[in-house]
Amino acid sequence: MNRTSVLALACAVGLSGLLHAPAFAVEYTTARPLSQVVTAPVKACGTFPQLLMPGIAWGADEATILANGAVVTVPPTGKPFVVTQPGSIFAQEGLSVKFYREDSVIRQLEDLLACRTPFLRMTDGMLAQAGDVLSRIPVVAIYKLSDSVGGDVLVVRDRINELKDIKKVAMQVYGPHVAYFATLMKTAKVDLGSVQIVWVKDITEGDTSSQYPAKALREDPTVDAAFVISPDAAALMSDKTESGGVKGAHDLFSTKLCDTCIADLYVVRKDWADANPQTLQKVVHGLLRANEATQKLFAEKATRKDEFEKLMKASAKMLLDDVSLTGPAADMWGDLRMAGFRGNMQFFTDDAWPRNFNRVMQGAGEAMTALKLISKPATFATAALDYAALSTGLSDAAGVDVSRWNKVAVEALMRDRKQKGTENDGEKFYLAVPFKREEAKVDASLYVKEFDEVIDLAATYGGLLITITGHVDPQSYLKAKYGNGTPKQLSDIRQIANTISGKRAFALRDALLKYAESKGVPLDPNQFEIIGAGFMKSSKPGCKIENGDITVSCAASSALEMQSMRRAEIRAVNVTAEMEQFEAIVVKQ
Repeated sequence: MNRTSVLALACAVGLSGLLHAPAFAVEYTTARPLSQVVTAPVKACGTFPQLLMPGIAWGADEATILANGAVVTVPPTGKPFVVTQPGSIFAQEGLSVKFYREDSVIRQLEDLLACRTPFLRMTDGMLAQAGDVLSRIPVVAIYKLSDSVGGDVLVVRDRINELKDIKKVAMQVYGPHVAYFATLMKTAKVDLGSVQIVWVKDITEGDTSSQYPAKALREDPTVDAAFVISPDAAALMSDKTESGGVKGAHDLFSTKLCDTCIADLYVVRKDWADANPQTLQKVVHGLLRANEATQKLFAEKATRKDEFEKLMKASAKMLLDDVSLTGPAADMWGDLRMAGFRGNMQFFTDDAWPRNFNRVMQGAGEAMTALKLISKPATFATAALDYAALSTGLSDAAGVDVSRWNKVAVEALMRDRKQKGTENDGEKFYLAVPFKREEAKVDASLYVKEFDEVIDLAATYGGLLITITGHVDPQSYLKAKYGNGTPKQLSDIRQIANTISGKRAFALRDALLKYAESKGVPLDPNQFEIIGAGFMKSSKPGCKIENGDITVSCAASSALEMQSMRRAEIRAVNVTAEMEQFEAIVVKQ
């Protein structure tokens, strides 16, 4: 379960200048940029005997609830809240915090401007949409909670097979999917202006008055696609129309593939941060400790039932408005990946990382500018935190490397795909690198642009499998086959071809990994699948396979064509729908 109606920072005001569809049951919004909606004056910050800290209905906020002691207070009127309990992580940090949920981006911005709280809690894309508003009061980013990993989905009708096919898409105004959409379109090299966006005020159904993307896809036949949360995606893709299914609907992308496309963040007013550096340090250290404590509690929930139940009840009440929804509250944890200490270090301090804070915000800002939601991309600073001090007492600060990819499972999947002839289904990128006869060397300097693109894809789409397939030309084999070569001679040639093609694939992978490392971007070797195809995957048009073997139709017609067959190919392939799970493989350094 993910990004419920209470999650989405939903607000009833839409965005301007965008066309309406004909009258359907779903209601689309008119719209204005946030700078035209949030016009409250900026007020100076006073002292905070008790820090007010907003959250949203997102699984990562369960760690903040735990940091404060997981005891919910329900006032006679107003929203429930969690105040710091004796012995809690925030209490150990010397803090007094009142955690509350605020899902409206407009109210969060108004509270920030008035300094009722110095904190904002939103996604990177939402932050970019608030750029013009925040030009009036500088903020600094302090903490990355998590990435969405599977909880946000682009569902399309059966007539849609690629992003370029989409002519009209529905999504929530000021929601988490705008920058996500822009990232996908940029990767696919599709102009944002080629797609009409129809905006709805909610992200999912809260009551019968809700207007949300899944409803648009169900009720407006002119809508090709909708950005939805995972429960709505499951309903849309079900076979039962009475359960909300749309015939032929399928997922084109999800954040299981694009697993760095939506980051959840805390930012604070810079004037408050400058005046309270020690308090800010304690807040971030408490959040980091709470992240590890919550992950440990989930891992040990079978033996710590009372503690786990306490957190789930508090989370269900705070995030889902119903203390009985402990199961869905626990499920919310499954659609995200917590950033932790290392993730925060990489996101905020690693200039080489393709998806670092500055690059993510620049890309989001450019997209919002193109959509006329802001006047220009905003530049956001990061807080001057002492990461050496923040690492104290954290296990995530030790040398632990985690891979999402289970190599055994990947190999099994690719064997199955090979048998079905679907190895390249879901292809998102292709590059062919030529080789000379019997050569297996790659000069990375010849492929800088292409390698940079692969690095960016691997960093952005952690659920994208990168296959590297080596090939040789079939001339020697076909000459022997049709020239009375013996079975042993044919077998020997086939074995040599498989060996050379495998070496070419490994050489290309190693060159790419070495190049990435030279740029300070270590890639996960387990994200690469190496295939030595020999001469069985000829690039010759009309090549026919008979009885499991190539025929003379696969032979090169010229020396130039023969040279082109000596190659290794990089393909980035979406396999997330077929992988039941990505098992974390932890390697102690």
